[in-house]
Amino acid sequence: MVTARESTTPLEARIRVIRQLVREDAPQPDSVADSESKRGFDALFDSALSSQKEGDYQAAVAEYTRAIEVNLRIADAFVNRGAAYESMGELELALKDYNKALALEPKSEAYNNRGNVFFKRGDYGKAVQDYSEALELDPRKVGAYTYRAHALMNLLSYGRAIQDYGKALELDPENADLHTYIGAAYALKGDYDNAVVSYTRALQLQPRNADTYINRGAAHHNRGDVDSAEKDYSRALELDPNSALAHFGLGSVSIGKGDFDRAFSELDAALRLNPDFADARYARASLHLEKGELDRAIGDFDRLLAQNPRNYVACNDRGVAYELKGDLSEAMQDYDRALSIRPHKESYVNRGIGLLRLSQWDKARSDFLSASNMGMSLVSAFRTSYADVAAFEKAHGVKLPQDIADMVSVEEEARSGLTAESMRAMFERIWKSVPPDAFDDLPTDLAKNKKHYLYGHPKEEG
Repeated sequence: MVTARESTTPLEARIRVIRQLVREDAPQPDSVADSESKRGFDALFDSALSSQKEGDYQAAVAEYTRAIEVNLRIADAFVNRGAAYESMGELELALKDYNKALALEPKSEAYNNRGNVFFKRGDYGKAVQDYSEALELDPRKVGAYTYRAHALMNLLSYGRAIQDYGKALELDPENADLHTYIGAAYALKGDYDNAVVSYTRALQLQPRNADTYINRGAAHHNRGDVDSAEKDYSRALELDPNSALAHFGLGSVSIGKGDFDRAFSELDAALRLNPDFADARYARASLHLEKGELDRAIGDFDRLLAQNPRNYVACNDRGVAYELKGDLSEAMQDYDRALSIRPHKESYVNRGIGLLRLSQWDKARSDFLSASNMGMSLVSAFRTSYADVAAFEKAHGVKLPQDIADMVSVEEEARSGLTAESMRAMFERIWKSVPPDAFDDLPTDLAKNKKHYLYGHPKEEG
């Protein structure tokens, strides 16, 4: 049986992009022609701004609204009221105010803030567009570069994100967070060397940041430097003894070093701190499975599937545990369920082997073909559980059809380079599979009428 492990970066994939956006300093109102009206507007605007700075956003909204009633054509009032709405979580009202502000005047702050709303709504494409407009009007806006990069990260455009983080760093080179962000972008891009450089610079500026040690540890781990990874995870725990991520990192390092006792200890600690930590639970379940502790493995997989019923990896691997336990019926249900969630090669090959045990040859052939088309080596998968075809047949009391036996015992590369002997054997097998009376229907004048049989030309008689 084959477990279905996804190829993911251990920790960088869980880096949380900070979504609490830093508000720009509130802009000041433009001049108003009528002096009396201007004094009234200014008083209301200043009062609203004071309330906004004190965090009383409802009062700020009310005062900005009164100011807007005095003068409907001041874009800054709409920008600031939109910011107050945004702070209250009223994103639709904020969006309307930013749109009104931009209809009056194309201001960098309005584009930037509207980009923030799109970002919070998960509309990263529109956020990128608005941050770009803000930067056209104010090329020194660090926040716009930073959050445009965040949006690009969410769009998996890591190269462009790195460029934007770099531009923000040119304007603010001592910003530790920016060095951390660009390190995360390098890590997700697979450039772990530059990720380590960026995280190191961040730690020089902010040496007591446990999360950055964890991220650098993950980058070290991915570049194969497990000793440096272990040091960083350990330092993170010194700074934050309640870091489930640091325990998980140490557990991952311990698995790589073959120290399973320590791995269990670290993963147990991670799960005590965060019982819903899916990656730590999956790692522990896989360790239980590796050690043959099948009931414990099944218990962890049960918990994973309770958290996320569409976790096809946990479903497949629980099926493996059930099959090793001798419960083929439960295993087959799990393989079926995993494939209904997401077709993938591991469950196809596992279900195919189960179907062989049930002598369901056609269904097994279909599953093996699907697995092979997805890049699975059927021979390698089969040999994870059985030494050879004879061992499988003896264990389960079945006799495999010759073509299926070949599928799981002859590598594709070997089959593509057929010897004269194997070709003769293949043709003999095909010959024997043809019913005798079928030969009576075969044409005997192929040479003369090749064009007739191939292309439909008139047949030559005689």
